Amino acid sequence: MDEIRIRKHFPPRAKKRSYKKALGLLIILLLIGVAGFFLIRYFNSREISNDDIIRRVSKIYNLPEGENPTIATVTDLYKLGAREFFRDAKNGDKVLIYRRADKVILYRPFEGKIINVDEFITSGIETP
Repeated sequence: MDEIRIRKHFPPRAKKRSYKKALGLLIILLLIGVAGFFLIRYFNSREISNDDIIRRVSKIYNLPEGENPTIATVTDLYKLGAREFFRDAKNGDKVLIYRRADKVILYRPFEGKIINVDEFITSGIETP
């Protein structure tokens, strides 16, 4: 008697295709995540030009006319010590110094806020 073999009908490559699709999707998601990470780092590290800082501050505060300020960046709060002017400062804040107008402005660019304004002589800022 002839034996009849019964085979279950499964396409031979169906499982391989689903693994390949899942792996491809995983790679695409990984690439999107890596690209997003580097884009966020780029935009966070992008330096704002001095002209942009002056323009932004002038929209929210009446700046002295006829003088270009000296602009410094707060990079290490511990070096500033316990000066009252820098009490609420954070790293990355900008300091606009107007010598002739006797004015110092502490500006936080990423929040668009003026943190402090004082007279240059009383602020305790040392400049060369």
